[in-house]
Amino acid sequence: MKKILGILVIATLSLSAILLVGSCAKPPVTEEKTEVATEEEVKFTTVKEGVLTIGSDIAYPPFENVEGE
Repeated sequence: MKKILGILVIATLSLSAILLVGSCAKPPVTEEKTEVATEEEVKFTTVKEGVLTIGSDIAYPPFENVEGE
């Protein structure tokens, strides 16, 4: 039983070492031309011109608790 356990431990350590060394390898360098993405204009409307209105749902204490409840 000790012999099988020893073999399993050595196999596990060997596999771990192989995976560790393999993950440290640098990927091959490829020369690819990348295209510059163009920014699209974001279109939105506001309630009042020049005023950004924000809403929120604050459903946690102390905001959900009302005095007298």
